[in-house]
Amino acid sequence: MHDKKVLVTGGAGFIGSHLVEKLLEKGYKVIAFDNFSWGSRENLNSVESEHLQVIKGDVIDLKSLRTAAKDVNLLFHLAVLNLRVGLEDPISAFQANVKGTLNICMIAKENRNIKRTIFTSSGAVYGRPRYQPRDEKHPLDATNPYAADKVAGEMYLRAFYESWGIPYVILRLFNTFGPRSQQTAYAEVIPKFVERIARGLPPIIFGTGKQRMDFTHVKDIVDGIVGAAESDKALNDVMNLASGQDVSINELADLVLKLLGKTGEIQPVYDEPRPHEKPVLEEMPSPIVSIAKAEQLVGYKPMVPFEDGVKEYIEQYRLKQVA
Repeated sequence: MHDKKVLVTGGAGFIGSHLVEKLLEKGYKVIAFDNFSWGSRENLNSVESEHLQVIKGDVIDLKSLRTAAKDVNLLFHLAVLNLRVGLEDPISAFQANVKGTLNICMIAKENRNIKRTIFTSSGAVYGRPRYQPRDEKHPLDATNPYAADKVAGEMYLRAFYESWGIPYVILRLFNTFGPRSQQTAYAEVIPKFVERIARGLPPIIFGTGKQRMDFTHVKDIVDGIVGAAESDKALNDVMNLASGQDVSINELADLVLKLLGKTGEIQPVYDEPRPHEKPVLEEMPSPIVSIAKAEQLVGYKPMVPFEDGVKEYIEQYRLKQVA
């Protein structure tokens, strides 16, 4: 597999840039394809490799995507407009998320040298939990435009497989965090808590704070993505990528307060849940996500303890403030 040439859409983004680094480390030739609307060239500053090519382009432009993917053997489709954009501008998000994924499917159909397309979907596709832990058989219930876009993307990959035998892997990611993470989608709570508490402001908790979330370090997510690209067992299947552990938002606030030395000085402020969050903010039993399928199919094994990951993020935040 290491002589493969791969395309990573969203390759300059938070997860995409970490994936690019991992693929180069493993000996792949990588094309990072990004329109830099959310991704940043700075995210790839640490990478110096003759095997990396960075192309500015947009997944909604089939012509530029076709040119970039001409000689590749694997497609990693990470380019996305996030939850917040989907709420503010559903049409633009649809173009990027749904049309962009359809274009990726077309590229894979045209170029049969592409052995598989790895699509990063989201745990948001499950919507209101019907049971815990949520596994891949859980009903899909999109409760916001971003989740609807991801469901549509999954359906297109499935449809192209059934119609033309185009191979795929669908990965449903849960709340990825770590270095370079932004205040986007569900995982924005960690950057927001760190920023506010570091400035001496109280963290704002929407709802009771008893709702639980599965936060997964980006290193573990990237390991899972690469594992899905290299495992024949994962082909034409869907799996969750998460930590398998979860914490309440109250516990998260307490942890950030402790790590920033603000315990006892600052108390969280509680507010009404925002409309798009209400379906997923009820108190839920633990664990909330099953990763058994990923463990079985690709040997997925999260390694970064949650507190260590939050501590690392705080250290990165502090370095940025003094830079």
